[in-house]
Amino acid sequence: MKTQKLILLTTTFLTLTGTSAMAQSAPTQTWTFGNIDQTSTNDASVTFNATTFETPTIDDGTLNRISGAAVGASSSVSGAIYNLNGSSGDTSANIDGTISLNATNLANIELSDGGSDLSLDTPSVANGTSNGISLAGVGASSAASINMVGTGSAGSAAGNITVTGLVDILAANGNATTGADVTVMVGVNDASIGDGTRNSISVAGVGASASTSIIILATDASDLSAIVNFDGAINLTADNYGDVAVSGKLQNGTITLGTGNGISMAAVGASAGNSISLLSNDTAAPSGNVTITGVTTINATNTNATVSLTADGLGLSIDDGLSNSISMAAVGASASNSISVTAVSTGGGTTVGFDQGDVNIASINTGNVTMNGDLGNGTVGPTISAGSMNQISIAAVGASSSSSISGTFSGTNSSDFSGSVGAVTSTADNSGAVLVTTHVYDATISGGVGNGISASAVGASTSQSFSVTIQ
Repeated sequence: MKTQKLILLTTTFLTLTGTSAMAQSAPTQTWTFGNIDQTSTNDASVTFNATTFETPTIDDGTLNRISGAAVGASSSVSGAIYNLNGSSGDTSANIDGTISLNATNLANIELSDGGSDLSLDTPSVANGTSNGISLAGVGASSAASINMVGTGSAGSAAGNITVTGLVDILAANGNATTGADVTVMVGVNDASIGDGTRNSISVAGVGASASTSIIILATDASDLSAIVNFDGAINLTADNYGDVAVSGKLQNGTITLGTGNGISMAAVGASAGNSISLLSNDTAAPSGNVTITGVTTINATNTNATVSLTADGLGLSIDDGLSNSISMAAVGASASNSISVTAVSTGGGTTVGFDQGDVNIASINTGNVTMNGDLGNGTVGPTISAGSMNQISIAAVGASSSSSISGTFSGTNSSDFSGSVGAVTSTADNSGAVLVTTHVYDATISGGVGNGISASAVGASTSQSFSVTIQ
């Protein structure tokens, strides 16, 4: 029997935090880094065994995480500037070269209770922004992330992060001769999200994941000016050759209110995604801008590997809110470029924007994809009571490529927003069988605008969307 081991390789190129209870001035700081080159490889089984993950709770806050995971190989780089409770000053970080990340897993991954369902009992996120509770089994993951956060009574501060060279991110689970299966067995009971923005509770099994994430967030009285620049190209590649199987249940999941919150179970072969998120909830005058000058290339491939989710969704409900979701899905290959702007302006107004060059998105699936499970049980069905653009869904998808831009603006003061994206080329190619076996019982939508409850089987899907919501 192989020894269990976990390969995690992480570089944090900048973390700057100010935490004074009173406003203070910080000197101008400049940080410079050369090339970042990382490779991680795992060739022995990784197992996460637990009976119960009981009552994990996040009451409020920003970017908080409670998680359990079994991961084969992980390679990541992160940069962060946090301006908290009164710090002021200018900080810049320059990666004067390339970022290269490579994670390869060549062995089986399992998260379970010794071969039966691990219980995720009463997970709860009451409020806050971008908080998450998660359980996951992942073969290989490569990720680059940048966070700029201003909270509390922060003074006037500027943050600037620039990457001058190519960003090349690769995750591979298995190869043409070696399978690397991912198994996740979890029963979710009484999951709830009370309010907030983009909070999540999730269970997932993923073969290979490659991602870039940029988050600029200003809350309360933060006067944060944040700029992120990628001068070169970004290449994301996720390749999966191992079977991915997720099983269990999602019972009594509820979202009460909020914007962009989600409860989910998913099995995914290969996922590659670029995500830009600009959030402002202010009583001051924050601003943020993201620029990607070079071409962004996003490729996800699931090769001859079976992807399956076997679970029932019982007692699922969304009471109100905007763009909240409860979902159960099996996906062969998914490639995405996502830009999301949320601005709630109650003070000096906020200015946010982005500029992205050409984007090439491609997904290929040659394995079978299966979703087995019911929505409801004949006594209680899925319900949406009110709100706008809320969704409860169950789906199996072979190959999916998407590009989306969304903006949500509200409050008593003005929000200035500008954005541009170059030519977007999106392809999805599926040659694997896609199967959904389900019953949907007593689905009910009793109010709201643009809400939906759905079950679907999709071979190949490409999409581009733009939406603006003013409330």
